[in-house]
Amino acid sequence: MVNKTALLFFTRTAASEAANKTFVPVSNRKTNSKVASVFIQHSRKVANSSGLPVYELNEHKQTGNGFGEKLANAMEGVFNAGFENVIVIGNDCPQLTVAIISTAKEELAKHPLVLGPDSRGGVYLIGINKAIFQRERFISGKWQTTHLFQNLQSIFWETSSYILPALKDVNNFRDLISLKDFLPSIHLIKALVTSILASIFRKHSHSRITHNKFLFSLFGLRAPPIYSL
Repeated sequence: MVNKTALLFFTRTAASEAANKTFVPVSNRKTNSKVASVFIQHSRKVANSSGLPVYELNEHKQTGNGFGEKLANAMEGVFNAGFENVIVIGNDCPQLTVAIISTAKEELAKHPLVLGPDSRGGVYLIGINKAIFQRERFISGKWQTTHLFQNLQSIFWETSSYILPALKDVNNFRDLISLKDFLPSIHLIKALVTSILASIFRKHSHSRITHNKFLFSLFGLRAPPIYSL
């Protein structure tokens, strides 16, 4: 096998993701699902452009009880297909690029563990060599918590690891809005965020509220004096 590394895109369908996360603070299931769909499309595009063999598993193909077991089963499936390394990504990091995945692949040739920490204490990428993968140890991780990054470092404390740059993940509307400052102007997700904000603001324009104060109201916050009417 020429390529010893495969990429595992571990995700949910847009409908399932929208049911579990609120990207838009209004009763608009269609828009919420659209945001989730764009995130998934972005991760899929990055994965397919990486040059690595890609395994994509959503909730219909995942097996096991709980997130950790499902992920461990998926990773074992990749290892059993003959690969020595697997790089795992999800769908909630719009800042993820092909260059970052390439770096992860290169570093896996030097370190058996590569982690990409996110802004919340979790991880947006896990790269791991088959030699150090231990199923039960892996399942025991504090998955879907703000302690995951530190926890994985603790689990593999004796392992040489490489830490990628920290990136922002997106789980709610506040995260979505903050992307405007971190994505290039041509990014599809940034265009979507701008469109959603404009649409929501138009619906509330009759209230004579300023755009900035409107954003504070969406977060349930009180606007500072500079944003007062």
